[in-house]
Amino acid sequence: MSRALKAFRSGLKRELPRWRDEGLVDGAAAEALAARYALGDADLEGPGLLPVYVLGAVLVGAGVVSLVAWHWDEMGRAAKLALIAISIVAAHVAGDRLRSGERHPKVGEALTLLGSLLFGAGIGLVAQIFQVSGQWYGLFGAFAVGAAAAALLLDSEPTLLAASAAGVALWASGFAGDREGWVAAVVPWAAAAPFVAAGWRRGSRAVLAVTAAGLSIAVLASAENAAPLGILATCAAFTLVPVAAREREAPLAGTLATIGRLGFAGATFAFGFIDLARDARLPQLAEAGPIAIPAVVAATLLGLAPARGHATGRAWSEPLLAVGTSFALALMANLGVPVLVAVVANVVLALLAAMRISEGVRSLRRGPFWEGVLVAFALVVARFLEIEQLLWLKGLGFIASGVGLTLVAVAFERRRKEGRHGA
Repeated sequence: MSRALKAFRSGLKRELPRWRDEGLVDGAAAEALAARYALGDADLEGPGLLPVYVLGAVLVGAGVVSLVAWHWDEMGRAAKLALIAISIVAAHVAGDRLRSGERHPKVGEALTLLGSLLFGAGIGLVAQIFQVSGQWYGLFGAFAVGAAAAALLLDSEPTLLAASAAGVALWASGFAGDREGWVAAVVPWAAAAPFVAAGWRRGSRAVLAVTAAGLSIAVLASAENAAPLGILATCAAFTLVPVAAREREAPLAGTLATIGRLGFAGATFAFGFIDLARDARLPQLAEAGPIAIPAVVAATLLGLAPARGHATGRAWSEPLLAVGTSFALALMANLGVPVLVAVVANVVLALLAAMRISEGVRSLRRGPFWEGVLVAFALVVARFLEIEQLLWLKGLGFIASGVGLTLVAVAFERRRKEGRHGA
């Protein structure tokens, strides 16, 4: 049997008791599924105290660095290097021992992360010892490489998260921000690719989310004049992942799609303001990377969709809306019609909000429902804030929005309650 994705196994563990209660599977089938997919393994448990341990590791790391700095100037060069090396090795060895045991695996995860954080601090201290200087983002790039190596060797998700944040959101944005043209466009995607692959392979939605968010930040930092259109195209590409993913990969694909929808909504919201729409232009060929690269990614996903995808017609609606909007806004911005760009952006946001609310009502899930409500709320508030003369209209608009939001929320929760009871 091929190894099932952790996300799939987590979902199965969550749903299996419900299936059994509803009579979809009998007791013997439920036990067989639990055994087949090893649903009793500790790796499927919730994070529990892990976030607390991770925060504790960060604070301990800061404390260790402060204590070392206390007598740092009085120590010799060899003693400084030895102290750095010993602290890193000790944290990793202790973390590995605890992670391999049964009593404190999450404390071991925190110590493994602490070892990598000490490695990052050590890079800065070694640079100080040998009086090496450079750009600020170089430290984060070196830390990302070391932390990623430790994460893969020790199979540590928190360490991989730290490596992704440092390598994509910080190093890639800084490095690409100092460059121009296609180099600036390629670097964020090249930095994000190995972390997306690692997160997908281990079934980690957290790694995928952090990497996708970091890539969006890096695109914004590096695209300069093409930033609005670049982030729009990038997030539109994210929304296409579910239609090209296999069914068992749906939770992972959904994470990337969620980041894509949020980024797409934010970029489209910005285009709803005429001043920003007026400044947006398609770049020349030498600077077209921020738009061309996500366009190639989107085309690749569309090509894979017929062979690998399992998505229904409804699942295509939001990705096609995002891709079509990116193309249309880019074209209209280049034609110099900012008013039309703003109008289309507002209409698209209203459509997206309606789609998410409809999906939430249909599936009785709070996530898509409240996502749609928040998009609609942001759209309405922004438009009313632009009213400068008719203050009475602005006041009535805010009152109506508040009352409407309350009524919609109450109606949705009532529908969810009735739906659960009916089931």
